[in-house]
Amino acid sequence: ECKYVYYPTDKECKYVYYPTDKECKYVYYPTDKECKYVYYPTDKECKYVYYPTDKECKYVYYPTDKECKYVYYPTDKECKYVYYPTDKECKYVYYPTDKECKYVYYPTDKECKYVYYPTDKECKYVYYPTDKECKYVYYPTDKECKYVYYPTDKECKYVYYPTDKECKYVYYPTDKECKYVYYPTDKECKYVYYPTDKECKYVYYPTDKECKYVYYPTDKECKYVYYPTDKECKYVYYPTDKECKYVYYPTDKECKYVYYPTDKECKYVYYPTDKECKYVYYPTDKECKYVYYPTDKECKYVYYPTDKECKYVYYPTDKECKYVYYPTDKECKYVYYPTDKECKYVYYPTDKECKYVYYPTDKECKYVYYPTDKECKYVYYPTDKECKYVYYPTDKECKYVYYPTDKECKYVYYPTDKECKYVYYPTDKECKYVYYPTDKECKYVYYPTDKECKYVYYPTDKECKYVYYPTDKECKYVYYPTDKECKYVYYPTDKECKYVYYPTDKECKYVYYPTDKECKYVYYPTDKECKYVYYPTDKECKYVYYPTDKECKYVYYPTDKECKYVYYPTDKECKYVYYPTDKECKYVYYPTDKECKYVYYPTDKECKYVYYPTDKECKYVYYPTDKECKYVYYPTDKECKYVYYPTDKECKYVYYPTENVIKYL
Repeated sequence: ECKYVYYPTDKECKYVYYPTDKECKYVYYPTDKECKYVYYPTDKECKYVYYPTDKECKYVYYPTDKECKYVYYPTDKECKYVYYPTDKECKYVYYPTDKECKYVYYPTDKECKYVYYPTDKECKYVYYPTDKECKYVYYPTDKECKYVYYPTDKECKYVYYPTDKECKYVYYPTDKECKYVYYPTDKECKYVYYPTDKECKYVYYPTDKECKYVYYPTDKECKYVYYPTDKECKYVYYPTDKECKYVYYPTDKECKYVYYPTDKECKYVYYPTDKECKYVYYPTDKECKYVYYPTDKECKYVYYPTDKECKYVYYPTDKECKYVYYPTDKECKYVYYPTDKECKYVYYPTDKECKYVYYPTDKECKYVYYPTDKECKYVYYPTDKECKYVYYPTDKECKYVYYPTDKECKYVYYPTDKECKYVYYPTDKECKYVYYPTDKECKYVYYPTDKECKYVYYPTDKECKYVYYPTDKECKYVYYPTDKECKYVYYPTDKECKYVYYPTDKECKYVYYPTDKECKYVYYPTDKECKYVYYPTDKECKYVYYPTDKECKYVYYPTDKECKYVYYPTDKECKYVYYPTDKECKYVYYPTDKECKYVYYPTDKECKYVYYPTDKECKYVYYPTDKECKYVYYPTDKECKYVYYPTDKECKYVYYPTENVIKYL
């Protein structure tokens, strides 16, 4: 039995009926215009569900357990039938967005045939499998595409994910063997393999021309990661957690690209160290529409928006380019960023007006203007041949900054707030001192890439002494301070390392980031003191600590073998968070605002409790995927007790409050 639920959004609504167990008659869910009846069944037979968004709709049927016939989910234009099955056989699902669509089939447990997910133009079939065999998935973005296969559990064959031009196959495996993944950006690419659990072979991430292999493993041994832009690169493996997919960070040989996402829309970051790379695409916060990342041939437009609208940004790499637009706050017109041939003007505005900036890489250049706050006159940034002076102002007056890459250089001046004297940034040959000041005075910063280096000083707020950043040979200490004094930070890439210290706010002791061999402790603090953070990639690990606000004790992030505890705090103290991927797990705790006790997020086997709090305290949230579940708690605004979201078997209660207090349905 259920009575009334009121869910207003824009205009006045009177009654909303949300049934969970027995028969109900009316559910009112208004968004813009008046609607009359919405029926949302979960267990038994229902007849009509009305879900309007823009125009009038007539019937929406949302089945979960037994056979259903029609579901109508309109967004822009009129659609007729949408069928959303979860357990048994279903026939049609219609999910329109812009134009008319015919059939969309969204299976979760058993075999399904067609799923239609249109965005711009007409598409025919989209198959989105989750558990068992699936055949075709169609996910269009701009132009017509034919098949997209997105497997999660068992073998799948093709996944099509188009962006600009037509692509053929994209395979995105998660559990078992996969063969091909196609991720196109500009031109045609052939294969991209993105494994997460078991062995994979190839991942292709193209940007302009054909690339061959990119391998991004997360659990077991991986061999190759290829992130090409212009020429061939060989191996870079840089896993972090979630947001970063491909990172190419070369130190010794040719290849030069780094993919470093931060929060949202960051896709490509180019971070060169020695030779043939030069470009960095680093989005931070807001939406970007078009970003062109050329590597070899002519490119026309690169869009890098941050705050206001920008139209065209040209980012050349090899051949002649004309305009590069890089806006940050105010309007700018033209920015020329040359790399190989002669360029005349580069405009890089940030706050005040700038006139010309010349950024040479290969041939002789005379003036480079890089303003940030106050007026500067000349900046010379050489990469290959001899250079004399580089002026890089940020706030106060600076005199000379020398940035060597290939041959010997003597002085590099990199000021930020106070006066600094010498900064040496070596890449290939021996270097002696690198000065990188941010707030207070610092003396020496050594940044080695190829040969042995001894000390690297990277100050941010207070005095630091030594920072060692090894890439190829054995290194001992790396110091990366941000707020207070830290002692050792070791960031290994190839061989064994012992300690890595990555402080952000307060004192930290050890941070170990292993990539190849066994590691014991990794410390990644953000606000308060933490003790151990273990982030394993290949072998077994015991504890991973990832604090964000307050003290945490243990965070375990398993990928292949059994794990016991994973702690991921955000606001207050939490105890256990378990995030399973392959095998059975027991507890997952994911707090957002207040205290939570248990959160269980099952993927394959039976789970008992899942807790997902948002505003107030909740006790149990069960999110089932395959087998029986008992309680699901999903609070949004006020107190709620039980929310049941069934997928396969019978469930009794579903509670979804949003504005008013609802206790039982």
